[in-house]
Amino acid sequence: MECLIKPPPESNCTPGYLWKLKKCVYGLSDASLKWYTKVKKFVTDNNGIISKIDPSLFLWYNTKQAVVGIMTIHVDDFLCTGDNGFIESFISKLQENFAVGKIETKCFKYLGLNIKHEGNIVTLDQQNYVDNLSKIDIDIERRKNLTAPLTTYEKEILQSKIGQLLWLCNQTRPDISFHISNLASNLNRATINQLIHCNKIISKVKSNNLKLQYQKLQGDLKLVVYTDASFGNLNDGGSQGAYLIFFVGSNGCCNLLSWQSKRLKRIARSSLAAETIAMLDGLDATLYISELLKETYKNDKILIEVYTDNKSLHEALQSSKYVTDKCLRIDIGALKEIISNKQI
Repeated sequence: MECLIKPPPESNCTPGYLWKLKKCVYGLSDASLKWYTKVKKFVTDNNGIISKIDPSLFLWYNTKQAVVGIMTIHVDDFLCTGDNGFIESFISKLQENFAVGKIETKCFKYLGLNIKHEGNIVTLDQQNYVDNLSKIDIDIERRKNLTAPLTTYEKEILQSKIGQLLWLCNQTRPDISFHISNLASNLNRATINQLIHCNKIISKVKSNNLKLQYQKLQGDLKLVVYTDASFGNLNDGGSQGAYLIFFVGSNGCCNLLSWQSKRLKRIARSSLAAETIAMLDGLDATLYISELLKETYKNDKILIEVYTDNKSLHEALQSSKYVTDKCLRIDIGALKEIISNKQI
């Protein structure tokens, strides 16, 4: 498809003429597609395979079908890992095909994440991002009435802070997930009390420089997911659901891959319903990760273990009796089918 543009004034081009582009220009609607097409061609020309699960993930295998290289991209930022032979040949080919600004290893920043690789340990943190977080300035007179509704300006400030903290909790700080979810769900009816609560969360993340640590896993690998829910614990009667997904090796090491704490989309009429919906959400994320890992490792034997502290849910999954709630009956039926298919 041809692309025509109006020449810039400094080109001194004759009025009424248009330029036909020979290649894409940054900012055009199809620029990102052209870029991705170029990356795909580079990968396939160099014996790489595009993931069927995630199109931004690229894999390289040896003759024994063992993975030797992995690359992922975010716009024009590349992140890759692999054995020494792959890395040495890959970097040189990358420099031949793209105008590489700089190459960093061992300790570097990627998309705002501080990544450090020492021995068999990789750590992630966002301390630079946290250092730049600032609290919300609250007028002394406004503090005297904690239940006073926020002004439009105050809501905009709170919304901005929630967005900043949401990025943090989604990347490296699962410990603040519930607090941010709760703040976001009360934004429309937020009061001064929410501003103070937001500042407490910022103080918490600033006082604790927490890092995610990833270790080398050995032996049989499995995914372990913990799901939980609180029935009717939110201010408007809604319920909160959460999960944690770990990648575990038989050597006793485990790595946290994914987490979530959010308001359940459906209204739960009982604790059993809330726990069931939370488990389905956790399983949905776990099954996706499982398929991604199976493709990466060429391993169909990655076991999934699911844990819940709700006895009623455990009994419902073992029983042939129907529950009264028809929507809940469908959810439990879906879980039973997954169990019977030995997916979990």
